[in-house]
Amino acid sequence: MAATGEGPSQSPRELPTLSGVQIQLRGAPSGGAPGEWTMMELQGTVETGAHTLPGMEIGDFVVLPGDKAKLRIGRQLLDGAAVPLKKPQAVLVKTPAKDGHGTVYTVVGVIRRKVSFTTRPNPAKPPALPPPPPCERQEAENRAPLAAAAHGCDRDTQVTTQ
Repeated sequence: MAATGEGPSQSPRELPTLSGVQIQLRGAPSGGAPGEWTMMELQGTVETGAHTLPGMEIGDFVVLPGDKAKLRIGRQLLDGAAVPLKKPQAVLVKTPAKDGHGTVYTVVGVIRRKVSFTTRPNPAKPPALPPPPPCERQEAENRAPLAAAAHGCDRDTQVTTQ
């Protein structure tokens, strides 16, 4: 691209740069080291019926030995893998400067790895129900058929008429 005299020339691959801008970076709000965060990479869209997402629980997440990961959202199960990032990334919170001029960015976290879920979700089995309580067997002459049914034993209780 030719220069027009109105600014620096840019090739299609160059990004515009800012000059003369001062950016303030601060450490973690507690004064300690920023927390360790993990990035999650999903293919597709996570749809919810809620109007807001902050604080909403979307599923169960676990990292298994060998850096394998599983994410269960409702009845869908996603398999993934945890991999380190080539370059760490900072998580910043933007706030106005106290003097009213400029902006302050506070580093609240560092991302050093990501979990990628690149396959289609599989249907997950619903959680197993606990087994029914064992039936308390009593002698046949002491048990009435209705009492057995009330204890949940009617499916394997045989009632005979005499």
